[in-house]
Amino acid sequence: MTDSAMTSEATATSDAPKRSTRLATAAQIAGIVGVVVCVAIILGTWYGRGALGGAGDNLASTVDNAFDRATSATTQVAQRLDSAAADAGALAASAAELAANPAPPPEALAGLTEKVGRLADTYRSIRTGYADLRENVTAGVTAIQQVSRFFPGVQAPEGAGDRLQAVDAKLQSIDDTLTGIFPSLETGQRGTPVASAVADRATSLQAALTDASTAVSGLTTRIDDIHTQATNTRNAIATLITIAAGAITVLFVWVLLLNIALWALGRQSKRQASREL
Repeated sequence: MTDSAMTSEATATSDAPKRSTRLATAAQIAGIVGVVVCVAIILGTWYGRGALGGAGDNLASTVDNAFDRATSATTQVAQRLDSAAADAGALAASAAELAANPAPPPEALAGLTEKVGRLADTYRSIRTGYADLRENVTAGVTAIQQVSRFFPGVQAPEGAGDRLQAVDAKLQSIDDTLTGIFPSLETGQRGTPVASAVADRATSLQAALTDASTAVSGLTTRIDDIHTQATNTRNAIATLITIAAGAITVLFVWVLLLNIALWALGRQSKRQASREL
């Protein structure tokens, strides 16, 4: 063998351990970087899980408060409707009594007008209470529906649209009946015809108010059902988030172990290459 060939062989023999050392060092660095990245992802996952949990608590508070207010408003509105129905019954009785009088005094008709005005004021407050009820139910359902869209397979409550629409129709009937009383009082007529017309309208109004009270009371059960569905939806979302966080953790723990193995392999190879130098 020539001197040149021997020199080349010696150089190649010397370069091989150096290349092995460089590769081993690169493997160690890659392993360390991989471990750091995996740990960061795992910590970030659970930090995100905590942040989402906080957002879920806020959502729960928003939804629960909305439904609690709606339930409270339902009770109040039903009670006010019952009270208004009693007032309408008293108005009908007073008007019927005047209608039975062939010549009712003018001040008696003025008293009917005052009673109708008070009843109208009471009903306006009922309308305001019902608007709050409706708004809170809608707000609670909308909040949970908006979040559930991002989680496939999670079913959000549909709301109480049908029940609310039924109550809306009944309240509209009350509007029409109550409004219809005023023309009878404003015709300029006196005596029995006016009182008789008011009595008829007030009787119809009493029935409409009682019917609406029953419908509003029935909303309580529906609102409770929707509230339960919303709670189940929130729990399902929280479970999915936890499962996803757990799956990501398991995956990156496995990747982390592979990176540790890569680092250990690089370390072992580096030691072996050092012995060969």
